[in-house]
Amino acid sequence: MAHTREDHHQRQPINPAAAGIVITGIGLVSPLGIGTPIHWQRSMAGDSSIKVDQGAAETTAGQPLSATIPNFNAKDHLPPRGLRGIPRAVLYARIAARQALADAGFSLEGLEGGRVAVTMGSSQAGLNQMLTIDRNAAAGFLDPILFPNSGVFGPACHISVTESFASMTHTTACGHASGLEAIRQAQIALQKGLADVAIAGGVEELYPRLYNAAVARGQVCCAEDTNTPGRPNHVWPGPFNPSSRATVPGEGAACLVMERREHAEKRGAVILAELTGWDSGFDPKLCLGEQPDPTIREHLIHRTLAHKTNGPHSVDAVVSCATGISPSDLAEAEALRRVFGANGIPVVTPVTQIGDLYGGASAYAAATAVLAMRDGCLPGHVIATDEANRVCLNWVQHPCHLPIESCLVTAFGTGGNLAALRLSK
Repeated sequence: MAHTREDHHQRQPINPAAAGIVITGIGLVSPLGIGTPIHWQRSMAGDSSIKVDQGAAETTAGQPLSATIPNFNAKDHLPPRGLRGIPRAVLYARIAARQALADAGFSLEGLEGGRVAVTMGSSQAGLNQMLTIDRNAAAGFLDPILFPNSGVFGPACHISVTESFASMTHTTACGHASGLEAIRQAQIALQKGLADVAIAGGVEELYPRLYNAAVARGQVCCAEDTNTPGRPNHVWPGPFNPSSRATVPGEGAACLVMERREHAEKRGAVILAELTGWDSGFDPKLCLGEQPDPTIREHLIHRTLAHKTNGPHSVDAVVSCATGISPSDLAEAEALRRVFGANGIPVVTPVTQIGDLYGGASAYAAATAVLAMRDGCLPGHVIATDEANRVCLNWVQHPCHLPIESCLVTAFGTGGNLAALRLSK
């Protein structure tokens, strides 16, 4: 069954560290590549998938940008049967889930019928199918195969059904915080004994009609000049930039395999990270079109770090879901400055390489944090700008190696829903 996010004020705070919940596998389907190894290799090389969208109409501001998965063929990664009419978001999620399970050392045959929970975050999955149903209904024709795939709950449900998992299925749809909310729901399922293994993550697909509408409203960054020799392919101010008012939409999926520590140790799994803090909140000013409140974000970070007595000093890096839309980015920058001090902690933003995945962004950020701790390195940014210095952030410009024992993941994007997660070795 699919669930909606319950009222934050009615929830009891849960300490992930008390439950000993660990991450043992990662699966990534991204514009940089399908599979964690190729994605991480290109990310650490400083590559970017952001490019001019040739299918979009040019605007007065230039040619719109996007970050899409090129030459995608689901049959290269999934059994060919039953793929007809399935949304790309569902296919992305299924591939990422399979990769994460394999990375964790599980076989699908061994898990069939097992107590595996699936929790996914997304805000737009199935939207293309819903629009197709609407158009076909107006024409007096409906294809029954469209209905099971037409909701945001499609990715999680498809993973559970196609792999014959026997536990809870949960979907969260709360903007950029969706992926971290999905991780929280997986943690609760494991803590309460509803499942032995959980697949948690986020997924998003680029939808042409929604993308074109965002372009028309000026919410998508455009290339200023794509024809003049010597000019860069695109000029995007990037995240934490006071002059940026638009983002670059992206697509893909990120899945994490989560278990109780004793369960992972019993089967000899490699533990990649442990959940050591989580919290969420809401900023109503974003919904009212007002300037967002840094204090709400500051308090949320402090609550996330409160599960350890040394607080901010227990974090070595921040992986942020900053989007390039300056009001929310600058509020986050101010909150980070208040907590960690000016230029006090390295900050990484995956949006510069894979675009803004919206509902899948924070799951990608969590995966980036796990990989950074595993390898002791942080990816850099392909956008050369000194604007982050103006908001007093130690924004990582180039890939760097440093010991990372703990990471803070923030999802403070647009929409009002906020979440933060701390991961530790």
